[in-house]
Amino acid sequence: MPKVLEKNNKIRLLIVGDGPLFSQLKNLAIKLNLIKNIIFAGKVEYKLLPFYYAAADIFVHPPYGFEAFGKVIIEAMACGKPIISTYCGGPEEIIDNYLNGILIEPNNPDKLADVIIQLIQDDQLIKKLIKNALKKVDTTFSWKIISKKYIKFLNNFI
Repeated sequence: MPKVLEKNNKIRLLIVGDGPLFSQLKNLAIKLNLIKNIIFAGKVEYKLLPFYYAAADIFVHPPYGFEAFGKVIIEAMACGKPIISTYCGGPEEIIDNYLNGILIEPNNPDKLADVIIQLIQDDQLIKKLIKNALKKVDTTFSWKIISKKYIKFLNNFI
């Protein structure tokens, strides 16, 4: 955040969830004097997630360990948000780097800041990522496509 705020001090970070790092992140925000730029939403009900997706300009999903499958990435893509995530398993199966999202190495806050700044400054890249993300959701993850794959899978057992 400090690096991003150097370029644009109007940026706000919305952290949704209350995972094991919640307290540590909040303490770090206080220590770095960033608390006024960060909103800690904590745990939210699943039905309210669309409101949080709508509030975001960029969706950042930076797991620092292995991620089996990032359903939230697909949900954010379906909401028309540019995505930044990490090379950590599941996101690599969803995101085609710089086509429908951006992948970076895990645990690299400088690179994450650089990519956020790049997106803030490049409307054409954002439009490209969103267009291709919506297409991928429609052609790969829509209920119509998933239900056909599921039926085909079940028919193999009949």
